[in-house]
Amino acid sequence: MFLEQVAPEAMDERGVRAWVNKRPRSDFNGREIRNIFSAAISRAKGEGRKLLIEDLDMFWNRANDFQRSLGPHTAGIMERQNPVGPH
Repeated sequence: MFLEQVAPEAMDERGVRAWVNKRPRSDFNGREIRNIFSAAISRAKGEGRKLLIEDLDMFWNRANDFQRSLGPHTAGIMERQNPVGPH
């Protein structure tokens, strides 16, 4: 698991692990989840503090909003690539 690569003193370990266990299912793949964690860790380091659940929430929500905003665009592309009807 990615969290094993983060030093315990670099995060609110109890809070972060609880956050991970309470996350609802999502459409994010492993790479996207790792990117969310990497961004959150970078933010915390840049501010000279531990990784907090607020950091994870911020990037999780931003990624989720972005993914939802792509939905209509992606659906339109799929329709053009796979038209339904007589050929």
